[in-house]
Amino acid sequence: MIDSLESIIEESLHIVSIIVIFSILIKLATFPFHWWIADIYDGFWSPLLLIYITVVKLGLFLFLFKLVLNLFYAISFAYSYYFVFIGTGSILIGAIGAITQVKIKRFLGFSSISHAGYIILGLGSYHINGYIAGFLYLILYSMISLSFFGCLLNINHMVTGKNIVFFNQLYSLSILNKEWSINLFIIVGTMASMPPFSSFFTKIYVYSIYMDNKTELVVWVLLCSSVLTLYNYLNLIQQWMFLRVYDLRSLYIFDAKYPIRYLLCFFSFFYLVGWGNFSGWYIISKEALLTCAFPLSYFN
Repeated sequence: MIDSLESIIEESLHIVSIIVIFSILIKLATFPFHWWIADIYDGFWSPLLLIYITVVKLGLFLFLFKLVLNLFYAISFAYSYYFVFIGTGSILIGAIGAITQVKIKRFLGFSSISHAGYIILGLGSYHINGYIAGFLYLILYSMISLSFFGCLLNINHMVTGKNIVFFNQLYSLSILNKEWSINLFIIVGTMASMPPFSSFFTKIYVYSIYMDNKTELVVWVLLCSSVLTLYNYLNLIQQWMFLRVYDLRSLYIFDAKYPIRYLLCFFSFFYLVGWGNFSGWYIISKEALLTCAFPLSYFN
């Protein structure tokens, strides 16, 4: 009687956990629930999109960490393979889908799918180092999104004052504002995980965890997706670094107040050297997870 009752409770917990976790994954637009994200991003008003990417997504991911590593931790091993499948699929779909995009917001939509995949892979590792890697990537992704939109919202047309929409509207920005070009290059390079930027080391950390788990196929897919992702971001970088348009009616300029400029400079400096003390960030993330995400007794 007791065994049957325990089995019923365990099955009920599985059903509840599946419903809750997958509903969160739908909200996060991970694979295979990604079909709506590009259209929504394209239609969002930019300030609201910034709130969604930074505040809403951060809250959803923290809630997912809380659920998996606390309430459902006893059965989370059963979902590790699903998380690996979803995370790998998200990274691959995000890299492939961004190739054909010409609008920046739609490009960011597929980019967010790819970034979310690395965070999900951290949860799928079923290891403390994997959880820390996913948490580190979540922090960095939130900062990257905030800094990129700090640039995007302050790029205005010289005549109409409208914000930028297409890639080709970035032409000649490097001529008009060298300071902005350097900051944006660092920010986009961090989004692309180019060395020596901070996100490169965070991705290496995720790769090393899955290499230790003997999942070479997953690492192979991640590496191929990283090549596609790098191509997508390099295509974005060339728009303002190497292509030139001298028709003033088609030019956009970066026009921001000094607090925004100082903030973007701080982010750029942080992406270059602030993540250098990786062991310090590892300790901070570990303590945050141990004290906030799940009880200390699991890893003591």
